[in-house]
Amino acid sequence: MNLKTILVKYFLILVILQIIINLIQILKLNFILPIGNLSYSIIYVLIFIFLMNKLHQIESRFLTVILILLMYPILILFINFILGNIFIQFCNDVTDQSFDGILNLFENSCNFTTRFDLLQFIWDPYSAFNLIFFEGQFSFIGNLALSPYILYPSVFYVFILFKYFKLKKINPYQSFIPILNKLQILKICNLPLIWIFILLIPFIRLFWLYKINSKLNQIESINNSNTIWMTLFPSYFYGKLIFK
Repeated sequence: MNLKTILVKYFLILVILQIIINLIQILKLNFILPIGNLSYSIIYVLIFIFLMNKLHQIESRFLTVILILLMYPILILFINFILGNIFIQFCNDVTDQSFDGILNLFENSCNFTTRFDLLQFIWDPYSAFNLIFFEGQFSFIGNLALSPYILYPSVFYVFILFKYFKLKKINPYQSFIPILNKLQILKICNLPLIWIFILLIPFIRLFWLYKINSKLNQIESINNSNTIWMTLFPSYFYGKLIFK
């Protein structure tokens, strides 16, 4: 299966999934699939993981994978926008009482995406950050974590470590545990495990991370110019460990 076929396949999966979700919402069948931000995120993350796995299997280029990572949330928004403007036509107006028969099964109001607003990817996490750190409203931590350009790069980073550990004959499930996965990287690099304590110190940790990433690049024969990017943006540039 080539790259084009995989992308078309997963595009159709996303479209079909969104149609099903919209139908569940408009027909009030939420007992089949609870509708909410968390439900959406879990489903889309699972599809994203399967997509990344397929790209890894066909040995896709790193830049291609990063482009797909960046475009994935935009594609979801685009599909929601197109289908939202279609399905919104079947939603009853709250003030309209003229619907009879089967139309009464429809929701009186439908929370469909009808605007293609890319600014929400910046504004939503920014608002959540302000509410958490400046107003102490910690209930918005979930909103921040579910922001697409925080969620998907984080998932991508764990996916990379999972595959990399598997390649190195290390229990790949250790990639899910933050401190433990760093210990395994130190072992791979033959560096002192005591460094794990330095890696817990904000800002100072960057110097040691640079050393670790430089060693990783040396082991994997990756251009050392990638070291600075791996240090500053690990959620993206660690991808070079498995995508060449």
